Amino acid sequence: NVKGHEVPTSFTLLKQKSAPAPPVVPSSTDGVRLVAIDEYKQAAACLAEAFAEDDVARYFIDVPDREHWTDQQKWDLHVEIMEYITYAHILKGLAITVGDFEAVALW
Repeated sequence: NVKGHEVPTSFTLLKQKSAPAPPVVPSSTDGVRLVAIDEYKQAAACLAEAFAEDDVARYFIDVPDREHWTDQQKWDLHVEIMEYITYAHILKGLAITVGDFEAVALW
């Protein structure tokens, strides 16, 4: 029982149940479809381009301790962050695309 401003000093990790396999959806370049696990890099590339200059998406990149990084290094980190986020949504959320990655949505 935590009171006031006390901070718990320990916690218990619980094993998470395995998620059921996602439904198999035939690949199509027409209409909305699920992003397959092996397509996470293409979906992430779409998102990286879309959020290339977004202040929130670049919050962890445009910081004082990375001022010495080149633009390419910062871009590579931005893309890698988008890849992790996209992969996580494919596994535990919902990742959809339109056509051949003209648009991507993560839920």
